[in-house]
Amino acid sequence: MKLFMLCIISYIIGAIPFSFVIGKLVKGIDIREHGSGNVGATNLLRIAGKVPGVTALVLDALKGVVCVSLIANIFYTPDLLISLPMMRVLLGLCVVFGHIWTIFLRFKGGKGVATTIGVFLGVAPFVTILSLLIWSLTFYLTRFVSLSSIAFSVSLPIFVIMLKKPNEYFFLAGVLCIFIIVKHIPNIKRLIEGKEPKIGLKNKK
Repeated sequence: MKLFMLCIISYIIGAIPFSFVIGKLVKGIDIREHGSGNVGATNLLRIAGKVPGVTALVLDALKGVVCVSLIANIFYTPDLLISLPMMRVLLGLCVVFGHIWTIFLRFKGGKGVATTIGVFLGVAPFVTILSLLIWSLTFYLTRFVSLSSIAFSVSLPIFVIMLKKPNEYFFLAGVLCIFIIVKHIPNIKRLIEGKEPKIGLKNKK
């Protein structure tokens, strides 16, 4: 029962739609009705600017850190009959799923990338840093946030194996990688069609 309640709490924390809230506060808009319609930091950045977008990104990442580090460390006890890494996996999945399927917006949330970054900062910081370098390199070369996010998610399980992290974290990385790619299917289609918008480059007439 205790573990179940912690999973519910992690889901609710993940479900807090910071991009939606910031969009309302800063622009007085429903972010779902603008841009790509996605409730995420990238869409908010395009609509409201860098400061609101980065703020949402940081807050979404903090959701993951809080659940797998703070909550897991405080409430873990051996009587839960699972290891601490496995508890972190469960809470990490719940917080990301909460972000993707938020109960506060009829189960339509973001794509889970920022919260996944927070989760892995909590469980495997160096893996996260390496994967963020992959994200940065991909973004530098292409200016596609979506492609960079996919590259980031694919690199996570690879670096988990290379750095010999616990098998539980490989499972976590693999599951989150799959969900992030699935959530990016519309972006992948636009990439193939040459219709995916870039960040940081002005369109030429």
